[in-house]
Amino acid sequence: MKSFIGHKCGAQAKEFIKRSRAIDPSDVYSLYISAVVDTIGNDPKSAIASLRAALQKGFPLRELEAEPEFAPLLLAPDYQNMVKEFSREAA
Repeated sequence: MKSFIGHKCGAQAKEFIKRSRAIDPSDVYSLYISAVVDTIGNDPKSAIASLRAALQKGFPLRELEAEPEFAPLLLAPDYQNMVKEFSREAA
């Protein structure tokens, strides 16, 4: 039952994020929350893509690095490369 509830809530969260992004595609916080939802839902590729888009739109890297929800992404090469790329840009 618990996995069903988690799946249902995750699907609902994804739908809300989809609506939010449709209303304001430039909203970096919708991208960020989308990445949180994707990380929790075990979809690291989508999470990293949303984080990259948020960083490209000016979301602060330091806030992304401080988010404990992204711990599962820390060892992913795509995540590490993204952080390196945006660390260089910030310097």
